[in-house]
Amino acid sequence: VSTNGVTVKDFNEYYQLTTAEGDFLYGCMNFGACALSFIPGLIYDRLGCIAAMLLGTLLADCGVLLQIVWTPDWPEFVSTIGGLAFCYTCFGFASTFFNVIGSFAPLSAFPVEYVGKVSACIQVCMSLGITIQTQAYYFLKKLGGDPIMHYLEYALVSFNLVGILMCTVFYFSSRLLKKSEESEDQGMEPEMSLRKCLCSVDFAYMFLLFCSAIGFSFSFLNCMGRLSAEVGVSGTELGSVFGLVNALGRLLVCLPLDYTRKYRWGGVYVYIFASLLIYTVSMLILAVPASPTATMMRMANVFASLGYGGLLGIVPPALRITFGTRHLGIIYGLLYVGVAIFQPLWSLLFQKTDGCVGVECYDLYTRSSTCALFITLLATWAVLRSQQTRGSR
Repeated sequence: VSTNGVTVKDFNEYYQLTTAEGDFLYGCMNFGACALSFIPGLIYDRLGCIAAMLLGTLLADCGVLLQIVWTPDWPEFVSTIGGLAFCYTCFGFASTFFNVIGSFAPLSAFPVEYVGKVSACIQVCMSLGITIQTQAYYFLKKLGGDPIMHYLEYALVSFNLVGILMCTVFYFSSRLLKKSEESEDQGMEPEMSLRKCLCSVDFAYMFLLFCSAIGFSFSFLNCMGRLSAEVGVSGTELGSVFGLVNALGRLLVCLPLDYTRKYRWGGVYVYIFASLLIYTVSMLILAVPASPTATMMRMANVFASLGYGGLLGIVPPALRITFGTRHLGIIYGLLYVGVAIFQPLWSLLFQKTDGCVGVECYDLYTRSSTCALFITLLATWAVLRSQQTRGSR
């Protein structure tokens, strides 16, 4: 899902789609990955890891297999764009099973004092996946033949292998997961009711964070290739750098968390604030200059990668520490509904007038995102100071 910005141009040409149709399909994929993410969260919370992973793998098979079977001669009962929309929605929906369960099952299994280290392992692997999948796509392109079909076959094999592997791991780890649940039932980690969690100030703030910063991030990943093309920078170059620096950002917020969160200026909100600040700087690099250059685009990409990685890295442990584990899946899923709503709205701002050339043509997009990130930054500071005040009592 995260590599769509790299593959979208080739897919649009392959299926003879317009840019608007390509954006629509990305919206369908994000609808499945975000708007429906509360469903795998609910299944994970109520039925456990294995049942959720089996369903996620079957959904992935449905989306990818139909696209393989229907391409290139689409059946009469479905249009190309209609069939692709269904496949992309299934693909996005399946990916959220892998995302929710892969992120939170380990966090639930281990004691909260190790949440930073555990999250660091998970997040770095997820981040490096962006670089690995980008390079896998370009490797398949170099092999010749039909690269789109080869990529779909590769995706099908990957989904099934990883799904089977995760189910196997969860089966052999069932005692560990059960032991963790029993320890919480005995009151070792007090849990809030779901209603109390959803009505809390912490959830309201997290929803704002997901709507603004993370919702924008999903849009930026899709638009980054077109922004870079305005100044002659390769999307492959930016995508590879994004994955590596993104991994560094996740490490920088997760690894020290276990040691620093007992201090006044070492909790999760401090790391969220720092990540947002770096992300805001990246947008300022593109929004302030009259005509951003290729060097500025590369600098913005590095700062955005670092800030994005920090945000995505710190959110799972922040939710684990703030809300406990009992309702973690459904809370995470509901937060991503905000991303599903705002990501298309952000993409609507990514427009330029005919004949305009340069990153400055997208001033409305870059400046609006800068303002939104700054507002979220102020809200983060307010929540951070409130947390510190409560902690000092």
